[in-house]
Amino acid sequence: MTLQLLVAAMNKEAMELAQEMQIESDAIIVSQCDHYSYEEILYKEHKIRCFAMAEKGVGLSRNTSLMRADADIILFADEDIVYQEGYAEAVLQEFASHPKADMLLFNVKAVPGRETYHTESFGRVRWYNCGRYPAYSIAVRKEALEDVCGYLNNWADMVIIRHHDINVIEKMSQNLSVHKKETSCVKFRRNTT
Repeated sequence: MTLQLLVAAMNKEAMELAQEMQIESDAIIVSQCDHYSYEEILYKEHKIRCFAMAEKGVGLSRNTSLMRADADIILFADEDIVYQEGYAEAVLQEFASHPKADMLLFNVKAVPGRETYHTESFGRVRWYNCGRYPAYSIAVRKEALEDVCGYLNNWADMVIIRHHDINVIEKMSQNLSVHKKETSCVKFRRNTT
């Protein structure tokens, strides 16, 4: 099993951020800044892929990294999280111990003023209590689009999908049982250029 951090950052250089966060796994860093660039670096023998993007928004950063994730387990991260030594092995061990879990939440020790909900027990997260956990405490198994659509079918009455590749949207729509409604204000067009 492999682990990859998905880091949302602002105006950060990859090597500096890897050192500050004490990264010891592969990672994808999306840094919001004033230009576009891409680089790959090796840090402690781990591949870190770095995307500089001029667009703003933590959701866009997370989606950008999620589209490019290629590990079995994905751990969401923010630039101000400092990981303890051994975090990668600990996360992978928890997934090995819970083979049916698609998502695990981890307690993260935060600086004063940024504390979040802390739990001592193992249990299922439900729709009514999921909002108390920050994104940086979430680790998930990377799933096929069909699995994601299965989840959406259980929880969503409407789905808005935004993706640069129409084939991904078409594949998702084939696997969704959410009502499809034709409207005059939305039209999907395949880009042929």
